[in-house]
Amino acid sequence: MPETPFKRALNLVLKWEGGYKLHRNPGENEDTFAGIYRKYFPDWEGWKYIDQGDFESAESSVEEFYRQHYWNIIKGDYLPQNLAIVLFEASVNIGVRNAIKILQRAIKEDFKRESIIVDGIIGRQTIGFINQLDEKELILMFTKRRSIYYAKLDCDRFNRFKKGWFNREFDILKEVLL
Repeated sequence: MPETPFKRALNLVLKWEGGYKLHRNPGENEDTFAGIYRKYFPDWEGWKYIDQGDFESAESSVEEFYRQHYWNIIKGDYLPQNLAIVLFEASVNIGVRNAIKILQRAIKEDFKRESIIVDGIIGRQTIGFINQLDEKELILMFTKRRSIYYAKLDCDRFNRFKKGWFNREFDILKEVLL
C-alpha cells in the first residue's frame, strides 16, 4: 500500500526531529520526544508513558499528535500533496500560523493575488488561491520566503541554528520536487 501524504510528511519531519528518541535540545529546559517539546505540549498523552519508561506506547500516540496539531490545521488532506508536505514540515519547525502566513504572503505578493487575507488560517479562500497556482512555483516562492523569515530572526538564534534549518528546508524541497 502506498504511503499517504501525511505519513510521508510525518516520516520526513521525524527524520529531522531525531526520530523516536527522548532528548533535550541545547538551550531548552524540558524534554523533547519525536519533536514534541514538553514545555509547549505538557498535556500530550505520550508523556505519561515516557515518564514510566514505556517508549513504545508513547510512539503510538505521536502520529495522532502530529495529525491533530499540524496536519488537520493546515488542511493537509485538501492541499496539493507536495505543498501539504512542505507546509506541514514548516509548521512543525516555525509554527502553524507563521508557516501559513508565509504561504499567504507568497500568494499575495509573488503571485499578485491582492485579495487574499494573510491571517494564518487555511480556509476556503486560501485553498481556492492555491488551486489556481502552479504547485511547484508556489513551493519555491514559499521556500524563498521561509528562508527570509529565518534570516530576520534574532541574530544569535539564527546564527546558532541556521545551518540545520537550511539543511532541513532544502532536504524537504529536494524530497518533494525531485
